[in-house]
Amino acid sequence: MFGVYLMYCTRKLKSPFVGESFALVLLIGSLFIFVSVPSVLSNMFSAGNLYNYFIVAFSNTDFLVQSIIILAGAIAIFSLRNFGNILELSRSNSAGRVTHS
Repeated sequence: MFGVYLMYCTRKLKSPFVGESFALVLLIGSLFIFVSVPSVLSNMFSAGNLYNYFIVAFSNTDFLVQSIIILAGAIAIFSLRNFGNILELSRSNSAGRVTHS
């Protein structure tokens, strides 16, 4: 029975959604290493204009932090797209229609 469970988990791990989720968690975790999140939050709430604060803060950070933010945003967008595809597929399967993609 363990072999069947192992094969099931292996097939689920090959899903793009799992890989993108892992990459997103890894990038956000590394962002917490390079950026002091409590300081960012306190400065954000003390600033009057949030848009200008984020533009100035982003432009004055290191290239590594800028890259991590851009990559995390891109992966989040692709993960939302894949999550929408998964929801659409599950709705169509529960309605009795079988779709293959």
